[in-house]
Amino acid sequence: MLDEHLALVKNQIEFLDYRLSKNLTEGSRAKQEKIRESFKLLFNDLETLDASLTQSNCDSISEFVALVSAPSSIATSNNPSISQNENAKTSVSGDLMPEDLDGLPEEVLQKLGLRPSDRQEFLITEIIRDLGGAAIITKIMVELYKRMTDDQARSEFPDRKEFGAKIYRMTHKNLISASTNGKGWYCLKSHPTAYENVQQETEE
Repeated sequence: MLDEHLALVKNQIEFLDYRLSKNLTEGSRAKQEKIRESFKLLFNDLETLDASLTQSNCDSISEFVALVSAPSSIATSNNPSISQNENAKTSVSGDLMPEDLDGLPEEVLQKLGLRPSDRQEFLITEIIRDLGGAAIITKIMVELYKRMTDDQARSEFPDRKEFGAKIYRMTHKNLISASTNGKGWYCLKSHPTAYENVQQETEE
């Protein structure tokens, strides 16, 4: 759905690569490199959004926005006294969370009938916790690969676009949250940089 946007940004990156291959003054080179990095971040974010749009089966961006914003916005508008952070905690109070599995032997985990995708999501949450509660998406991917012991699982390791879509789905399942540390950063729901926590502090 965002192919044209991605192609446009990619062309800009390639153009800046070409400019940087020429002899430039130190000041001009630093400026061009900064612009290039901004375009690279934009490209990564567009890739993640494009993957999420594909997964949602929506026909337009406006439909996608309506889909992902409706649950939280309705809950908050119906009861203004409830903060978004409290809504998130309430919605998952009866869900199985990664910490619920801590210490359980492998034979018990197998009997729970967890899907491979569920176990991978729990592993991602564990990785973020081990990294101090917040991490950039590429760091999470590296740690996930290191913890994969099965050759088949490694052969099916997702690319950046697919992994971004998985992370996005995890935020809407309230397993993790986007972090105010910067673009591509994610954290535990309880982390101080979680958007919900920062927004609640601002409102207070």
